[in-house]
Amino acid sequence: MFHQEHWFAWFPVKIRTRRGERWAWLEHVMRECAHTAYGSGDWRYYSLTN
Repeated sequence: MFHQEHWFAWFPVKIRTRRGERWAWLEHVMRECAHTAYGSGDWRYYSLTN
């Protein structure tokens, strides 16, 4: 199961965009991670604009 939420990147994170990847900092992004019975995966970050 995936958990998604809007999140304010208050520290630099690498996000995925339509054009590739870039660094985001001090902006709103979408983040998600996978949850299973055995634990949680790493957070993945996505652009909300491009």
